[in-house]
Amino acid sequence: MRFSDREGGHAGVDAFERTARVRLADTDASGAISLGGYARFCDIAETEFFRSLGFGPATFRERHAFLTRVHVESDFYRAALYDDVLAIRIAVAGVGVHSVRCNVEILNGDLLLMESVIVNAFVDATRKSIAIPEDLASALRERLLVER
Repeated sequence: MRFSDREGGHAGVDAFERTARVRLADTDASGAISLGGYARFCDIAETEFFRSLGFGPATFRERHAFLTRVHVESDFYRAALYDDVLAIRIAVAGVGVHSVRCNVEILNGDLLLMESVIVNAFVDATRKSIAIPEDLASALRERLLVER
C-alpha cells in the first residue's frame, strides 16, 4: 500500500489530526501496541473527524444514519510503546453515494508507524444501505484529499 511517499504522508498535508497516548490496555506483554490498539486510535481519529464536520454520534443517531466499516486495509511499519504520544491523521480519499473512503496514518514524531485505508458504508437502523446525508456528503467532498 505504501502511500506515505507523498509529501505529508498518504493522509496529506491538510489531514485532520488528533493526538493520543498509548495506554497499557493498548499494548501486549512486551509493552508494544497491539493490533487492537491501532484500531482504537483509528476509531478515535475517525469519530473526532466526523464530529468536527458536525456529525458526532448523537447526530448520527438523530438522523437514523450509522457508519459501518466494510473494508480496512493496513500496513504496519514500526511499533509504538506504552506511554508514547501518537499523531493520528485522517483524510477523505473518496466519497461515494453510500460510502466514504478515508486514509489514516499513525505517527510517533516523524516516524510513520501504520497507515490504513478505511471504507465506511452508511446504513439505517435496520442495517440497510442508505445514501450519505447530503450535508455530510458535501462537507466530506470539501475535505477530499487532492494530490499535490
